[in-house]
Amino acid sequence: MSGMIMGGIEKVLLSYMEELQASGRYDCGVVNFTPVTDPFFLDFFMRHHIPLHIVGRPAQKGKEGGKRGFWARRIGECRKFRAWWTVKHRLPVLAEQYDVIIDFHNFFWGSYLHGFSRKRIGFCHVGLGSFNHQLKKRQKHLRSYDGIVCISHSFERDIKRLHPDLSNRVHCIYNPLDVEAIRLLSLKKGIIFPRPYFVTVQRLDADKDAATVVRAFRIFHKKHREYCLVIVGEGSLRQELEELSGQELAEGNIFFTGRLDNPYPVIRQAEALILSSTKAQGEGLGQVLIEAQALNVPAVSSDVPSGSAEVLMDGEAGYLFDPENPEALAQTLEQLVSAPGERAEKVRRASEGLKRFDSKECVKRFIDLIN
Repeated sequence: MSGMIMGGIEKVLLSYMEELQASGRYDCGVVNFTPVTDPFFLDFFMRHHIPLHIVGRPAQKGKEGGKRGFWARRIGECRKFRAWWTVKHRLPVLAEQYDVIIDFHNFFWGSYLHGFSRKRIGFCHVGLGSFNHQLKKRQKHLRSYDGIVCISHSFERDIKRLHPDLSNRVHCIYNPLDVEAIRLLSLKKGIIFPRPYFVTVQRLDADKDAATVVRAFRIFHKKHREYCLVIVGEGSLRQELEELSGQELAEGNIFFTGRLDNPYPVIRQAEALILSSTKAQGEGLGQVLIEAQALNVPAVSSDVPSGSAEVLMDGEAGYLFDPENPEALAQTLEQLVSAPGERAEKVRRASEGLKRFDSKECVKRFIDLIN
C-alpha cells in the first residue's frame, strides 16, 4: 500500500488478508510507504499476526496556499530523494521474504518493481476516468507486473483496449464480500435517527461528490419534509459540505456522523444508500453499493465509468442518475419513495445478483492467479 486511510481499498485488503491467513496455506505481510497510525489497522495486523513494514516517509510540504522559499524547496526535494532511496534499497530485501509481491494500490509501486525476481501482481481499484487522469504517470510501469487485476468487467475491457499488448495479463476479480458477516455487523447497536433517512457512506474528499447528494436532498426535502439525510465519512471537505447544508443542517435534517468503523447498522435502517461520484473520476466498483444490496437496502448511484452500472445491472438492481446533476438525483429519490413496487423488485434483483461477489469464490480466483 502507499497509505492507509479507511476506505474501500483498505476494506478489500483486509478481507483478502483475513481469508488468506485463515486458509492456513499463506502468510501475508504489508509494506506501506507512510506510517500507519490508525488503531483500527494496527489492531487488525496484530490480531492476525501480519507484519507491517514502513519503507518510506512523506515529504513535508510548505504551508497550504503559500509559496515555499528556496531552502524549503530544496529540503523538500531532499526528503523526496531520501524516501525514494530508502524504498529502493529496503523493498528488494523485503521482497525476498515473500513469494509474490502484490501492489494493491493502483500501481503505486510500479516504478520500484523493475527487475525483481519475484512474481508481481498489480491491482487497479479505480474506474477509467481516474485511470486515464490520476494514474497516467503510472501506466508506463504496467509491464512491471506479471498479472493485472481489474475489479469490474467494464474496466477490464477498457484496459485491454488501451493496452492490447498486455491483454493476456489482465484479469477481472470482483471485490470479495462476506454477506453473512455484514448482516451480523448490521445487527449491532448503531446511531438512532428521528425520521426516515437516506444515507451516503464515502470519504468527504475531492475524488468523491458528496456535494451533489447534499444539493439533491435539499431539493427533495422541500416537498418531503419527513425525510432526513445522513452523511457517514470524514475528509478535507467536511466543513465545506456542512456550510453547503445550510439551514437543513441547523434544523436537524442533515446529519454528519464522521467516520464509523461499523457503518452497517446505519445502512441497514436507511430508506436507500446513495453513492455519488464525478464522471471524470468514475468509480472502480462501488463496494458500498454491494454492501447495501447485502442488507436489502435500495442502492442509488451516479452512472459513471466503470463499475457502478455493472453492480446495479444497468438499473435493474438499483437506481442510476446523471452524474453531478442534483436535479436528476432529486427526481430519482422522488421515484424511489413514490413507487414501492418498483423499489421492491430492484431489491429482489440485487439480492439474486449477490452471488457474483461471493467472498469464497473471489478469493479462490485470486489464489488461482497467485498460483
